[in-house]
Amino acid sequence: MVLRVHRTFSVDSDLRFVVTERPRVGAVRVLSRPGEDGELVYLASSRADAECWLQSHGYPDAVLDEVTADALAAVVMEGKDGRMTTPSPLTTMTDSNSGVPEVEFGRSGAGYLVARVGDTAFAMLPGRAAPHYLATGWRINRPIAEWKRSDFYGHSGGLADETAFRTKVVENAEHQREKLALGRRDAGSNANTPWGPSQGATVYAEGVICHSTAGHGGFHLSAERNHEVAPVLRARGGWYEEDEAWAIVAITFPHLFTGYERRCAERTIKNSWPDAWEAIFGIMLQPGESREKDRRAFEKQHADNWIVVSAITSDQQPGFVEVVATPGGRRGAGTEERRFLVPSNEYRIGRFGFVVDETRHPVYSGPSSFICWQGRKSP
Repeated sequence: MVLRVHRTFSVDSDLRFVVTERPRVGAVRVLSRPGEDGELVYLASSRADAECWLQSHGYPDAVLDEVTADALAAVVMEGKDGRMTTPSPLTTMTDSNSGVPEVEFGRSGAGYLVARVGDTAFAMLPGRAAPHYLATGWRINRPIAEWKRSDFYGHSGGLADETAFRTKVVENAEHQREKLALGRRDAGSNANTPWGPSQGATVYAEGVICHSTAGHGGFHLSAERNHEVAPVLRARGGWYEEDEAWAIVAITFPHLFTGYERRCAERTIKNSWPDAWEAIFGIMLQPGESREKDRRAFEKQHADNWIVVSAITSDQQPGFVEVVATPGGRRGAGTEERRFLVPSNEYRIGRFGFVVDETRHPVYSGPSSFICWQGRKSP
């Protein structure tokens, strides 16, 4: 069982807080939603790590914010620290007077393809892992032709070409138009939720309310609404947290969600509750369609193989990664462990772990770079 504990302190508190560590350049912050109430839900080591995490945790309005050297330096120089609130390219934010967002494409002064949807700005910039990446900015109050690369600070995934860029921008605009048409309304709330006192709520429909708290949030369904949820997915009490369980609400009441949200919900259910998906819709999920099913298949296929559970760049053997592996990647007291050396250019974790090839990766019993192994007898 994993518990997440949140504490809040008054601004008048005598307590002093210091930043003990900042995320490294290249790390990616995953925020639950745009705006000031966005919660940092995961700090990924890379863009790929963030996208993989989101595949199994939902968050349709997630904001991905890459830590750059410039941003980190600005934080240090200005003596401030905090989370970024980069608007997600998948969630256009507009003020209450802006109405339905329109899409405007153009070229920046430097020739980059850019677009504007409401207050959100997009640019297709040169990438590393992909030919281009989708960059985002917020409220650039200048003509598009005067936009500069420095106006964009959000990194929102790779792009193959101009067609992919336009597709993403149009998808964003359509998502916002559908949200406006759904007529959701914000309301004050003092309800007690499983995540603490509600600080505000969004009413999707009678008996379908999404609550926000100081640290988390999720949906609450009335008894009548909750009875409509498939028994295999139904939560006692009608509470569905925003990490993954929100998707249960979305597939139960699809008419209350945008097309983009429905697609995210379907992907979340397939990834996290594949058995329920197959039972409800009568569709067998194939390899590659469900992270959970793929994980089970991986574990079954490699139950007797050595799977890496810990790895470190070797100080004793340059060019190698020293790994600790167990049968099937199992953990716990009494589990056999072995160390191996893997060439650094071969070590790629993969979706579910690195499988040691005993014919190519030798068992290692020399001096260890792992502190916990130093002085231990090695197999």
